[in-house]
Amino acid sequence: SSNKSSLKALFMLALNLSKKLNKWKFVVREHPEFNIQNLFNHQISLKNKNLIIEKAHEKSIHDSLSESKITVGIWSSSLLESLYYHAIPCVLRFNNSFKYYPDFKKEGIGFVENNIKKMESQIIKLIKNKKFFNNFNHKINLKNKILFSKKNGTYSKNKILNFLNELGQN
Repeated sequence: SSNKSSLKALFMLALNLSKKLNKWKFVVREHPEFNIQNLFNHQISLKNKNLIIEKAHEKSIHDSLSESKITVGIWSSSLLESLYYHAIPCVLRFNNSFKYYPDFKKEGIGFVENNIKKMESQIIKLIKNKKFFNNFNHKINLKNKILFSKKNGTYSKNKILNFLNELGQN
């Protein structure tokens, strides 16, 4: 299924990054429906010392996100939630007609790529270039004041929830 191939691609991205950036810890959260081991026919080594596979039942998504600096996903509400914790969201958008709010790329608060290799090089750049990284964090801080402010919070929350509800209906 496309879900399965997307998850495989995400895992390979994390594995490749973990091999190139050994001072960073990469966490792959298992999708409740898919066991990582079952995605592969054991023909590759899925092990690397700084790559952690996290089971959904072992740790809450909130705890996981609050410890993250960069989050990568196909698209899910958790990427939006990661903004709240000041992590930089990276969307792998394999479906170009896909719309979401806010547009991380347009707002300059995250990445949207439809290609794994491009995403990998963006993440490497983020990690290796402190100034580039800090610039994203600065923009996220400004955006979060608007997105999650008391005054605007209810509006944004509702806009986001409506958006997610529409997603659920697609």
